[in-house]
Amino acid sequence: TSSLYPRVHIVWPALLDLCLPSPPLLSSLSASVVSSKLCTGTHERKALALNLLSLSCSSPSSGPSCVPHVFSRPAVRLLLNAATHDTSNKHTLNPLASETIRRVAEAAKEKGSGFRARVCATMP
Repeated sequence: TSSLYPRVHIVWPALLDLCLPSPPLLSSLSASVVSSKLCTGTHERKALALNLLSLSCSSPSSGPSCVPHVFSRPAVRLLLNAATHDTSNKHTLNPLASETIRRVAEAAKEKGSGFRARVCATMP
């Protein structure tokens, strides 16, 4: 069984590129949109939240200072719940969460120990 997720609109990467260098903007975006609307919404919105998490980590603009804003408590909870959900039920977000974790791990490897340490610190 394969899962399809909505595509990420072209505006999101551009918005992330504007917000990532500015912790106050990134914090506002994370709190007002990602954490409060996307992480608690429909499967489509949750899929968008996971895609944005992935995009944020792989962006050249992201660094260790971005991690606490990108890896908000609701985003981490969504990621872990979707990744650890019983796969015998073929949870629709499970494959996307696994791919997001793979991309986060890749980004952490490329960005160095400071980034890795900050990501690890956000995990429960």
